[in-house]
Amino acid sequence: MTDTVQVERRDDIAIVSLHRTEKRNALRQEDWVAVGDTLDALGEDDDIRCIVLRGAGDEAFCAGADISGFEEERSDRKKVKAYGIATDRAFFGVRNCRHPVIAMIHGFCIGGGFELALAADMRISGESGRFGIPAKAIGLFLSHDLVQFIVDAGGRAVASEIMLEGRIMPADEAASKNLVTRVVPDAELEEEVMKAARRIADGAPRASFAATSTALSCNSSASTHSETRPMRSASSRPTSTIGSCPTFQWASAGSSTSPSTKPSSAAPLNTCA
Repeated sequence: MTDTVQVERRDDIAIVSLHRTEKRNALRQEDWVAVGDTLDALGEDDDIRCIVLRGAGDEAFCAGADISGFEEERSDRKKVKAYGIATDRAFFGVRNCRHPVIAMIHGFCIGGGFELALAADMRISGESGRFGIPAKAIGLFLSHDLVQFIVDAGGRAVASEIMLEGRIMPADEAASKNLVTRVVPDAELEEEVMKAARRIADGAPRASFAATSTALSCNSSASTHSETRPMRSASSRPTSTIGSCPTFQWASAGSSTSPSTKPSSAAPLNTCA
């Protein structure tokens, strides 16, 4: 297990930190897997009620993939596929976590780092936040599922702008396009995020989260699915939130059934730098 991903617990709140400050917290293949493994493990911990995901240091939340390793990690089709599976572990580990996840963002939040933040349930940024996906600059692409993360947050027009222009936008612009939940002064960022996490943890996060996740994961065609459905367990989350109402794993009272955290598609996702 890489030591890039570190966990601190403050009562019922877990803080997951990305520690590669010399690389602006850009992640290697093994680091993406570690992010997913960490979120999966925390998701199974019933003593946790909220998770904060952050980057270490002063410069970045996460600058995406560490492209210095691409020559080795993505040198042939087999390795590209393996790399895609590794990034799946991170993005869907965050997306499908049983507990609410808040991305605490300062500095660079670009490429795969931006996608990681978009997978979270809330994104609170300091004024220093910088957002974008410059994949076109190095000839990489995003899968349908990852593009859908952007569409879910900002809409189709914003997703097109981000992907086609590849520019980096400041935090206030990202907020105006619904890509972040809110922006606060950098000096107040940690305090604001921890207050939000405490409000979530002090409520009934899994119950409210189940209802919210269900509503948000259904598209406009949901009205055609009007059959009576069983009550969704507060411990479960959708296995996929892309495209239409997800298939849930239902649990009866007292059941220990937990949802799969694997993405719905077998095709690997291609991250960007």
